Amino acid sequence: MERINSVEFKGCRAGSGRATWGQRQQWINLVSNSHDPRFNLPFAWKLGAEVSTKTVVVALRHLVERHDSLRTSFPDIDSLELQEQHVHSQGSIEVLINRQTARYDLTTVDDIMTETARAPFVASDGCLIRFCILEAARKPAWVVGTISHLAADAIALRILEQEFHSLALTGKPELGPKESWEPLDLAIYESSPEGRACHERAMAGWHSALELCPGVTFKARTATSSSFPSLELLSRDAGSTAIQLATTLRVTPSSIFLAALVRSLAIEAGADIFLAKVVYANRYYPHSRTYIGPLTQEAVIPVRDATRSLPDLSRAVWPRLLRGSRTSAYDPVELRALGAEIRGLGGPVVDHKLNLIEDNLRGFDLGGDGHQDTAYMIRHLDPPASSALTFFIQARYDTCHARFRMHADDRAVDSHAVERVLIRIADSLIANAPC
Repeated sequence: MERINSVEFKGCRAGSGRATWGQRQQWINLVSNSHDPRFNLPFAWKLGAEVSTKTVVVALRHLVERHDSLRTSFPDIDSLELQEQHVHSQGSIEVLINRQTARYDLTTVDDIMTETARAPFVASDGCLIRFCILEAARKPAWVVGTISHLAADAIALRILEQEFHSLALTGKPELGPKESWEPLDLAIYESSPEGRACHERAMAGWHSALELCPGVTFKARTATSSSFPSLELLSRDAGSTAIQLATTLRVTPSSIFLAALVRSLAIEAGADIFLAKVVYANRYYPHSRTYIGPLTQEAVIPVRDATRSLPDLSRAVWPRLLRGSRTSAYDPVELRALGAEIRGLGGPVVDHKLNLIEDNLRGFDLGGDGHQDTAYMIRHLDPPASSALTFFIQARYDTCHARFRMHADDRAVDSHAVERVLIRIADSLIANAPC
């Protein structure tokens, strides 16, 4: 049984101003991918303490009131050049309540969470987050939902979860003074001389990298139609292998995973120099430690001799990965103009994106019976509706395992190539596992 509560918020900060670089970046991503709702961020927050549904609803209201980004709307435009953000002082959010008598298993929780993420957000609505409270035997057990990338990135979502639990446990509307800016404050910083200097430094780095390396990894091939093959590889013990190898080489696990991705792609493309476009959290900003809003953008890392052994490539990639933050914060509209100036391109400046995420792989499963001794398993995913990129790879890992997801444009990378890339990544980690 389900019912909907309309929860009002009021008396909050309001204002309008320039969109931040992170908001513009996410707008470009959304428009380029036809506002596909699978690019939203679903979440599931487990309630461990004895709290009432009323307390949970109040905590969610306080969360929305506390953060401008959860009360922000954007002009409904077709252009990629998002210019403004509008923060609302009052309004309402709908909180769905799902009731059942039995406990919720993880599969049911995941199914409901996925269902909340199916519908796209309307950027002009002013509340880019959805909540659903899961009650078991009249007790709230979970809060699931989804949030637009225009309102938060993965780190911001984790911060929201921590704050929600504090609010639900204490029942108090205040968590103390906020340590970070709001998006309107960040937009002012980005327009300041210091912010412009950060942008110009990033543009110089991009310019040098684009002149050195091609932004196109795979050449277009003859295809009867455009489709987007999407595969996932679950790799047992890949997380622990990367940690052990990183310790031996004195680098970081992220360097190991990036080297494995770059090496596999370079071999597939027959390229000696590879231009890796990598997602960065950008939490080095002043006043950004607990910032709620999108900060993630991409940096470019040129990699020479990209098909060398995994240990050698990991050592070479590590310092470049550290320095990548110098090119990861910029106005993405101006970057597109730079790409058009250098190459005469109208689309993405680089044809791909690599995303490395250290996370808890809750519910990791190689498929049950028949896979207990399998090092990895591949399965097909629902393809995106469209994509401006030739391919995208996400490596999500924890201290034990790893999950690699790749989708590609069939006009350049077919499903067989996607499978070879993913298997080569897993095999390189297995082959270099410390004894």
